[in-house]
Amino acid sequence: MRAVPVRKLPSRVTVVGLDRAPHRAFLRALGISDADFEKPFVGVVSTDGRVTPCNALLGDLARQACVAVRESGGVPFDFASISVADSMSMNHGGMRFSLVSRGMPMKTRGTGMAAAFSSRPARKISLSSR
Repeated sequence: MRAVPVRKLPSRVTVVGLDRAPHRAFLRALGISDADFEKPFVGVVSTDGRVTPCNALLGDLARQACVAVRESGGVPFDFASISVADSMSMNHGGMRFSLVSRGMPMKTRGTGMAAAFSSRPARKISLSSR
């Protein structure tokens, strides 16, 4: 894979320039250092939640992904996306949201990435090879 110069990454729109000083201040409050601003920003999204066992460990996997991003020279930003648990929504009105919600995680990932970093969502990354 060919390396993209950091200054050309779409996420730079949030941190480069005098008018982005408030953005940098906000990120510094999260622990982002001056050196981090020169690294690629990587969004790590999961549907972590305690409503169903299917999603209960996804937060741990997302944190492992964040460690891997750091070790690879990037700056991870993790956030959660929505999910509807069939196990909890069946046999009542909540089931109306089950099928409709299938496309929502992708939309919320895209919205979160575009709003925060003006980047399109990356492809899914498997943690199984780690």
